Amino acid sequence: MSDSQDTQVLYEVLAGSQDPMIWNPMSEEKLRRAADYLRVDDAERVLDLGCGRGRLLCDWAERFRVQGTGVDINQDFIALARQDADARGVGGLLDFVIADLASYVPPVAQYDIVTCVGASDAMGGFFSAIVQMAKATRPHGRILVGDAYQNDQDLAKRVRAGAENGLDLIGMIHGSDDEWDAYYSAQWRAAYEWGLRYPDRPERERLLERMRQHQVRYVEQGRPRARWVTLIFARQD
Repeated sequence: MSDSQDTQVLYEVLAGSQDPMIWNPMSEEKLRRAADYLRVDDAERVLDLGCGRGRLLCDWAERFRVQGTGVDINQDFIALARQDADARGVGGLLDFVIADLASYVPPVAQYDIVTCVGASDAMGGFFSAIVQMAKATRPHGRILVGDAYQNDQDLAKRVRAGAENGLDLIGMIHGSDDEWDAYYSAQWRAAYEWGLRYPDRPERERLLERMRQHQVRYVEQGRPRARWVTLIFARQD
């Protein structure tokens, strides 16, 4: 099985889970805190880059009646996002677009809030993503970017990059060990349950063995170094 097939099976596993922690190591409580820092208001325009199943946009459309656009390369995720939005009664407020973030260019200065949670790598990394996000934000607009980072020096560079792009830092929320555990546990559980549902799938044993290897690497190497931060910026103009 090729790497692309592996990735497609993993996407299938993720799409089949109802656990919100499966997408990023960021709890519901911290997502609500981020919305408070952003001062999300009724009927604002929001762009979510790498939206996945559209969890953030659906939540904000319910709570604030925002008008949102979600962008993701995975057509299955986009189909589920549209389905979830309709089921929650906010389909008329949200638009979901299938596009590759590596080449997607958002319209300039069209959004009150631009978000990217766990997807900046698809835009060339944090430092490339923050440039595009700043361009897409209206004057006095806000930006939320959640990402893994290496160390305090790396975090300081990200804050400086915001300032260099005309952004003031107005909020910072760090992930916890417990949230990292919940994030990966959701993936492991989803893979296990997928394997139970599809015992005859040829990809089954390879997927489960990859998960077992990942569990060991995470405990031995990843968990001691795992860092996550959500940065909230506001445009200076």
